[in-house]
Amino acid sequence: MEQLVTSGFKLGIIAGGQLGKMLVLAASNWDVKTFVMDSDEHCPASTCCSIFVKGSQLNFDDVIRFGNRVDMITFEI
Repeated sequence: MEQLVTSGFKLGIIAGGQLGKMLVLAASNWDVKTFVMDSDEHCPASTCCSIFVKGSQLNFDDVIRFGNRVDMITFEI
């Protein structure tokens, strides 16, 4: 019987434009849970990420709260 190995790794992506969507789709090739934070709930990456969080990349508190939910953060822009 084949055993599935899961990492439980959570990648946070700040901004969810077209590059964010491509990053989410690439991460889906591995066992990576993707979190996207953007001020637009209808941004391109919101349709394919694991978790979408509405927030502003210019708001310190939004970024800190978002960062506390993930293992690593990257910027889409």
